[in-house]
Amino acid sequence: MHDGTRLRLDGNGKTPMIVEFTLHDINRDIVDGCEIGLHIYAKSGLVALGGRPIETVQDHRLMVDEAGVVTRVVSTNGRVFAQSEHADLVGTVSTAISGMFLYGAGLAPEAEMLPGDSYDSSFDFDVVSPRLGITIGHMHAAHARVDVSEREVGPPQTIPTPVGPQPCRPIRYTRTATLGVLRLGNETIEPEPTVAHVTDWYCPALSVVVRQEVEQQGETQVINVVDLQR
Repeated sequence: MHDGTRLRLDGNGKTPMIVEFTLHDINRDIVDGCEIGLHIYAKSGLVALGGRPIETVQDHRLMVDEAGVVTRVVSTNGRVFAQSEHADLVGTVSTAISGMFLYGAGLAPEAEMLPGDSYDSSFDFDVVSPRLGITIGHMHAAHARVDVSEREVGPPQTIPTPVGPQPCRPIRYTRTATLGVLRLGNETIEPEPTVAHVTDWYCPALSVVVRQEVEQQGETQVINVVDLQR
């Protein structure tokens, strides 16, 4: 990884999206890890609704801790600004990930299974009226969580990537996302978990998941890495 490393994703389906990740201000002068600035720009929308897409900008400072058996990546109070046609969200997100997407360290050539995993996050947003420019509500979740089942690793298959055809391994699992108790103003609700069946196509030579296929409620969305600059 280097300052300026950039990755762009395109997704199809009912919620088409463009997501760009840019790394900056990487600090390697930390014992057993490093510190990384991460800027994320995303644009997405629901095809059925039409109208203006949702644009989101996130800025995180990631702490990568490799001192333990499992690498941990932590972001505390990452800043988020999301614009939509009817409301904007302004606030912070905190996340802790332990190895979920870090296939490079734990994916041996002969691997056929990987253990399940999970990550926790929280968010705190003000809901702002774009027309009035004032806060009209508040949204808070203290214990959002994503759980991943045991993952089945398939044999390498050659697939197209931004740098040409590469042998990549399909990694299949079930992903369950839970918001927990969501506070909206003075009310609290607990939405039902969402379940998706996911295939990550991980390319060892690139150390990147270049394609993700997500099946949820009978619909499949394919998310591809279309640009990778290092």
